[in-house]
Amino acid sequence: MLPDTWHKLTFAIGTQNIYDFAYVDFFANEGSDQGDMFSQVINSLPWKFILDELSDKYNPVKDLYYSLTKNQLRNETENLAFYLTGPQECVGCSMVLRSDDLTRFRPFFFMDNQKIVSYILEDTVSDKAKEKGQTLIMFGHHTNLEGQSGNEKGEPIDLVRAVNGDSGTKTCQQAIESLQFGGVNIGKALPAAITKKGRLGAVLGGMESITYGMFFWAGIFSTAAVQIVIAPQLQDCIDVDEGYYAHYFVPVKKETDKKADATVKSTDKVSSMVNRFKENYIDTFKGDKNSMTKEAAEKIGGEIDRFVKDSKSNDIVQATLRLEGMNSGQLDSAALFYFWCGKGCEINPASYKQGGTEQMRGTNDVNVGIDFAKGEITANGTPVVESPDNVRMASTNLNIPAIEIPRTLSQACIENSTEKAIQISADGIVQVLNRDLLSCLQSGVMMQTGLPLQSDRLNDAFGKLDNIVTTTHPNVRAMGDGIIAEGIPRRIADGRGATIIILANKEVKLSGSNDDSNSLGRLESLQFANGSIVVKPDGCFLAWLRHHEDGILNKDLVKGLKSSVNRELNEQTNCSEPAVNFEIKPDLASSYKTDKADKFNTALQHQGPFNVFETPTQRFVITSEPNAQGICEDHLRVVDKDSGKVTDYVGSITQTPDGFKIRANDGKEHEVKFSTKDGAPFVQLDSNKPELLTAAQGKNGSFYYDPDKGLWYAENAQLLPLIDAFREGIAAKVQPNGETTATASGNVLNLDLGGKSDSGLLNLPSLPESKLLLAIFVSMLVATFIVMQGRKKTKAK
Repeated sequence: MLPDTWHKLTFAIGTQNIYDFAYVDFFANEGSDQGDMFSQVINSLPWKFILDELSDKYNPVKDLYYSLTKNQLRNETENLAFYLTGPQECVGCSMVLRSDDLTRFRPFFFMDNQKIVSYILEDTVSDKAKEKGQTLIMFGHHTNLEGQSGNEKGEPIDLVRAVNGDSGTKTCQQAIESLQFGGVNIGKALPAAITKKGRLGAVLGGMESITYGMFFWAGIFSTAAVQIVIAPQLQDCIDVDEGYYAHYFVPVKKETDKKADATVKSTDKVSSMVNRFKENYIDTFKGDKNSMTKEAAEKIGGEIDRFVKDSKSNDIVQATLRLEGMNSGQLDSAALFYFWCGKGCEINPASYKQGGTEQMRGTNDVNVGIDFAKGEITANGTPVVESPDNVRMASTNLNIPAIEIPRTLSQACIENSTEKAIQISADGIVQVLNRDLLSCLQSGVMMQTGLPLQSDRLNDAFGKLDNIVTTTHPNVRAMGDGIIAEGIPRRIADGRGATIIILANKEVKLSGSNDDSNSLGRLESLQFANGSIVVKPDGCFLAWLRHHEDGILNKDLVKGLKSSVNRELNEQTNCSEPAVNFEIKPDLASSYKTDKADKFNTALQHQGPFNVFETPTQRFVITSEPNAQGICEDHLRVVDKDSGKVTDYVGSITQTPDGFKIRANDGKEHEVKFSTKDGAPFVQLDSNKPELLTAAQGKNGSFYYDPDKGLWYAENAQLLPLIDAFREGIAAKVQPNGETTATASGNVLNLDLGGKSDSGLLNLPSLPESKLLLAIFVSMLVATFIVMQGRKKTKAK
């Protein structure tokens, strides 16, 4: 039954609408029936034991019999080893990570115009499975199939050709409608409840089981009718409604290890490789050492590489998934042990967080804790922020890089009803229909950013809509030519006229769907490029606009930077404290550039003034504090981020043409200058080399500059700065005790394995292709019936 050469089966999709619902599903710790009736019958015959003995004594039939009986597939896959590789930078990618009490992790991901490669292997666990061989079982829904054995290619399965009836192809629905039995058409007489969605196969299989149960071995006639008369009429049809199960199987291969004088099974090779991976990446997570090094990743990556490239030995079964263009989907795992968020990524709450904690260790032995259950932030155990809404909306922005705590939030509570509150188009335009909600959000936008929202379109302030999160579909995206709702079940509304309606009671409705259902559960959040709106447990909308769409400025529109020193009373110290206001100097030759700069300056002044200034290596802090005699003195503290060393200049701060200076008590002066170069902000202390001014903040808000994008942002947030290395990514690892630690890191698991795609075995058909084998199959059915009937008559006597 199994050829001696490698086989290849390719699942592919096209651009037509029929492929909108395409997916592949790999089984773990479950599976499906292999569908090979011939193999199952021959291995369950009552007189198989006699044939076993005969084949050993009579050599002419030994090889044929062995090929028919010894290579049974396994109907269930055990553990899976899944290795996903992708680009180091993934622009346009997003993921919603769902977790049930941190015990089960279900990431729903979206990737636009990216290439990713996945390698999937089975890690066999039971001795019984290891003795048979490795198997992978998958289901492909709405996909084309192309098979190859050696240099010979099989007839491809093309859904579009089947639907169009090209070259004599037919769909399975058409084949069912033309079914005949004894020269009479029975297909058209079958009810739709039986013929739709592949139910006919289940009905035929059920008929066989019932007849065997009622008539014992006389049920063989049912099998003969199904497998010899009906099945051949369906065998070449193309299933355009459901899909195909594929069983990848390689029998166990044993090799003798001459050095150890022991037998090594191929099924043990993958288990050993998986165990070594575990030892390198999980067991070594004990303690605070960052043992997950790039060198260790490359070592284990080399082992995977050898597995996936070495097809000559035919002893490892492995599947390769190559995805290009726009892809979305989900993974389901029992535990999370490693998570990486790439360069410049943003981590936002998908829902109102009421559980979990985060701990951050500072270079000055100042540890900051964020407790989402209590809704408070502490510094060395002392509460510093006790506003639950602000704490629970905290996000991580690696463009700065920093933890962002909302400075100002807006809450809108409207009556729970079935009235339409928000409408979202396929183009991602978010329109507020409820007047009370719109009024609250417009007031909130002005209060948070100093800039207005003058229409009912939230995009004018919040920017592009990235994602909609609901209770049933965590990744709902407007694609321009339709809407895709990633979840269970996946739902798609085609066409530019597709819409999403959010009711006042937070129910989310899709205008149309592939499964004729329009429910997308209840709204949890709207994720925008510039902010987010989440639904609180009490049903109120909580809006955070990090920066207004007009609070973003390209460096090409910046011609200079003007600074001025203000003083405001600090109620805690009762001192008049210095702070710096900034104003962008625009290109006056262009009214467009001037207008953009004016709007940004309005937002910048709303978030200012600023007294903390960040560079990649230093932090400058200006304050005024009472001395031992109670007299207020100005301070300029310069913090070295690498060492944590603080240099404190004490004296009096005054304005200069380019910034400010402090005359220290020892009579020396130190000057801080602000400037721009090629539209980017810079800061300089005395005669030191100017450094990029990456961020500044004060009690009213902050601003930051993203050098990768060349953009200035006026930010409605307080910043907990992270070291600049976090700009390259954040790696989180789960310790054996369940605690999670995160470090600044590139993705050490991103192994660029590449290489040629590997092969899997062609799925075996339900009937033998060879006429000889088909004749043997029919003969066995008849012979088995005769033998069984004879036994029944003998027993009756």
